[in-house]
Amino acid sequence: MTFSKQAKALGYFDAIKYNFIGLGEAGSPETTKSMGADYPVGIWGNSYDAFYWDESAPAHKDYTARISKYLKDEYPSSWAIQGYIGMQFLVEAIKKANSADSDKVAKALLGLSVDTPAGKLTIREKDHQANRGQLYGKTVKDAKYPFPIMKPVTYVDPTKFMD
Repeated sequence: MTFSKQAKALGYFDAIKYNFIGLGEAGSPETTKSMGADYPVGIWGNSYDAFYWDESAPAHKDYTARISKYLKDEYPSSWAIQGYIGMQFLVEAIKKANSADSDKVAKALLGLSVDTPAGKLTIREKDHQANRGQLYGKTVKDAKYPFPIMKPVTYVDPTKFMD
């Protein structure tokens, strides 16, 4: 955020002739909300989640409604989904292992697939990571929200780029 605030004030985003891609959740609701008018609209950004993701599954819409109510925030955090999905995996691994023993749970996680608000995810056996994608889009002002959002929002599925 500090870079963006300084760069915007210096006209950096207006001076570059090519699209600027900001990673590190540059398009997340936390970033756009906190920067407000200082946010450099028109950059390409990403986020782990976005409450306004229109093409999401019914499970995501339900999750968003529940987290919004729980947090008492009309525009809930994109970070909460990370912990939520982690707990979904932990619960299912404990059930699969029929135990809370850490070695058994760790083994049960390998190859485990879980239906999450972001879709079906799997912990890969080869590297012990989930096949978790992110949302990407160009940031714009939208009259429905008091801060910029990504539009259109596209889910980039890493399984399409990996073996």
